[in-house]
Amino acid sequence: MRTLLASSLLSLMYIYGFTQNLKWSTFIDTSTTFSSPRSVDLTNDGILDVVIGGGLDGFSQSNGVNAINGADGSILWNFATNEEIFGSAKFMDINNDGIKDVFIGGRYGEFYAINGSTGSMIWEFFPYPPTSSIDSGWFNFYNPQFIPDQNFDGTPDILVANGGDHSAPPWDTIREPGMLLVIDALSGNVLAKDTMPDGEETYCAPVVVNYSGQLDIIYGSGGENDKGALWRVSLTDLMNNNLENSQMLASDPSLGFIAPSSIADMNNDGILDIINQAYDGTIRCFDGSNNNLMWEVLNTGTESSSAPTIGNFIGDATPDVFNVIYKGAAPTFVEFYQILIDGATGDVAWKDSIGDLHYGSSAAIDLDLNGRDEVIISVNNHNGTSFTHQLLSIDFQNNLTTPIYNSDPGINLAVTPMLEDIDNNGYIDFIFGYRADSLNPMGQNGFFVKCLEGTNTIPGTGIAWGNYQGTNKDGHYTYNGQNCGTVTANYNFQNITCNQSADGIASVTPSSGIEPFTYLWNTGDISNSIDSMDIGNYSVIITDSTGCYTEITFDAFDPYTITFGGITSPLCPGDSNGIATVNSSGCPCMFSTCLFNWNSGDIGKTGNSLTSGWQTVEITHMDGCIVVDSILIPDAIPILDSSIIGHITCATNPYASSFIQLYLHDSLSTQLTWNTGDSTAYIDSLDVGIYHVELFDSIRGCFELDTVYINAPDTLQINILSNNLQCYNDSSGIINTTVIGGLPNYEYTWSTSDTTEILTNLNAGYYSVLIVDSGGCTIQVDSIEITQPEFLNVDIINFWSDSLGNCEGGAIAIGTGGITPYSFLWNDPQSTINDSITDLCSGTYEVMLTDSNGCISYDSIIILNTLNIHELSNNNYIVYPNPTQNIITLSAFGEKFKNKNYIITNNNGRTISEGIINSSKQKIDFSSFKNGIYYITIDNYRKYKVIKF
Repeated sequence: MRTLLASSLLSLMYIYGFTQNLKWSTFIDTSTTFSSPRSVDLTNDGILDVVIGGGLDGFSQSNGVNAINGADGSILWNFATNEEIFGSAKFMDINNDGIKDVFIGGRYGEFYAINGSTGSMIWEFFPYPPTSSIDSGWFNFYNPQFIPDQNFDGTPDILVANGGDHSAPPWDTIREPGMLLVIDALSGNVLAKDTMPDGEETYCAPVVVNYSGQLDIIYGSGGENDKGALWRVSLTDLMNNNLENSQMLASDPSLGFIAPSSIADMNNDGILDIINQAYDGTIRCFDGSNNNLMWEVLNTGTESSSAPTIGNFIGDATPDVFNVIYKGAAPTFVEFYQILIDGATGDVAWKDSIGDLHYGSSAAIDLDLNGRDEVIISVNNHNGTSFTHQLLSIDFQNNLTTPIYNSDPGINLAVTPMLEDIDNNGYIDFIFGYRADSLNPMGQNGFFVKCLEGTNTIPGTGIAWGNYQGTNKDGHYTYNGQNCGTVTANYNFQNITCNQSADGIASVTPSSGIEPFTYLWNTGDISNSIDSMDIGNYSVIITDSTGCYTEITFDAFDPYTITFGGITSPLCPGDSNGIATVNSSGCPCMFSTCLFNWNSGDIGKTGNSLTSGWQTVEITHMDGCIVVDSILIPDAIPILDSSIIGHITCATNPYASSFIQLYLHDSLSTQLTWNTGDSTAYIDSLDVGIYHVELFDSIRGCFELDTVYINAPDTLQINILSNNLQCYNDSSGIINTTVIGGLPNYEYTWSTSDTTEILTNLNAGYYSVLIVDSGGCTIQVDSIEITQPEFLNVDIINFWSDSLGNCEGGAIAIGTGGITPYSFLWNDPQSTINDSITDLCSGTYEVMLTDSNGCISYDSIIILNTLNIHELSNNNYIVYPNPTQNIITLSAFGEKFKNKNYIITNNNGRTISEGIINSSKQKIDFSSFKNGIYYITIDNYRKYKVIKF
């Protein structure tokens, strides 16, 4: 995928090639390398040699640190380590033998000072087995930085970070906190230390920045699976063993800040700013003077531990930012992107996906000496079977991607190429490393370090970013240009020929300095001339091959100055007699022959038939330059300044609130005539409709007709929807109101003191509501009735016992109240659903009555065994149907129950009827009885309850 976002870049980036000569190639048969090559002269032959770390996590290494002869690639020495050395070296002579010594770190507390001349150990920070380092609280050592002498032994000391338990599983978020340390360079002893202020681990190499004599440390906390932050603290605080005063620049709730920060002046204020890429892919720039965020670029769905590369790639003289981001989440990345950010604005100027796998940081240098840097990347491609590695140059100015050298089998995961003239012949050398295994990225088959003899000379301003953490290995952008006073130039400037024509031209020609020269305009151009200049300030920096520069500025402006005067508004609103006079510096006198053409049709310097608002005039100068300009003509003084309209607030009382109030600019000289016959500025008691008023200013003679519409809301109305109680006394009543008309919003006042439009959980009764709209109109509804059904009850009115244990018992249930129809459910073995039940054995039985609203009532009986014939005779009667409207049947078991007397009484005990049972199914007529409850007593012994309805 390739995306070009800067307007000056083409939509395609072409790939060309040129050849660099292979100077030497060295194979290190250690396992792998994450270390970037660093250069130092270890033989005093004037040629820089190369030091690089290596090894495999969890294993001792005979080639943990390797020194390579820069002249021919031969091995100067190998240094054995107890663990993998993934860091990159720093150099300082501490044994006074004239050869700089090596300081380098790695995993499990591995940090060494190595004699640069012999490869022997000067000191070891943790001289114990790596297996005990975690128990001792020592983890990974990251790239160190030298700081001024802190213990007064005459030797600079070492700032370094330690932390990060990389062997812990991702789900283990409780990690030992990382720390910053200051170490005595001569002995390896700790001079000061403190843990991360947020208690998190660290994987970030610190950077030191000098702010007006105060040394500040920029460092990060957190990891790939651990929250963290970016911090700034003074070296003084660390020497006091206290990081609590650290200032947080940014933070992330789930991921850390792993990549070291890069340092450059991004706003040309002379103060170094901070550029950082968080592990979540976000790239930020902070103002070094106040820590404010200058810009940030969010790269959602990505991660990266790559450090930003700084160089002047596009735009003006402000350096820009290049970096690499990985799409996905560790350890699964599906694509790798390269991104370029305009350092002055924070805008993404270019984005691409070059190569199949790209993790490492990059370098930057002006290869073609055109004043613009190219970025050097180390990418890997996969052909379906194996990987190949290649160095590429990206030229953003000319839209070119150029191979630096042929692709080789193998893969590079983290090594940043080094750009340096190691043999001091004036040409750039490319030193890079990659793993030899082309099939397995993590293969343990050694690695190559190669040196290419370049054909490009070093630019006079230096190598912008020549290594991991920059040319000076301290995270700082390099620009060695300076105003030496030795570069001078002649220039030619042709101003804009006509206002708004944008046709200015400027060119410069160096008259002193050493060729070749580069040119950098604030427009982004890099030639010695620019054209199509519009009004504004322009500058160009001219730099010679030694890095000396001079700056020339130009001011482009419109040749003719246009001014207006004598501006007068029209006499009356809507008139076209406004006046304005235009003047051009190109029309100084009567002999200038300028022509004027107003949009009103006027053709002189003075337009005198202008309406209010913006008016334009076209001025034709004697040189043919046509300038169009405009002037704002003020509004005429109004007759009517403003008005207040009082509309009808209640439709039922339209005249109470309606009015029109006019505020006249000159009430004494203005005459009013309403279509109502009124002649005052205030009228009221108005109905709905249209009202016209004629206004006449008798002094100016201005006339105006205004129209006002008086409106009214719809009549306030209310709709009531109520739900009665489902069951007796269950508080399930609801009243729902819908209000239409009037003026929302509405206020509700209920007889219950509630103030909502819906009432719930109501008991039976009467309710009232008063509703007031926002205009004060009211509507009231009284006596909203909520009803309830009668109390639901079930009675077992007849039952008979089990006949001598033969399960011949039975019962009849009757329901009253509630809402019919009813349903019955007995708890007998058959779960009978009728009102009567038979064939019962002795025991307790319950009936559940449910009405059509779902209300429930219960009753129960006890069925007993019949112990003798007499008892049988007293129980075996059935009364049905019960309840009844007319006839009931009194059913007896057998003829022996005939000739029994019965008496019918009401609920008060009054005898209503009596008779003799002369049939086993005696019928009794209840049709003449009033509705109610009655009792049938047989032989003054057995009583049955009957309900008439």
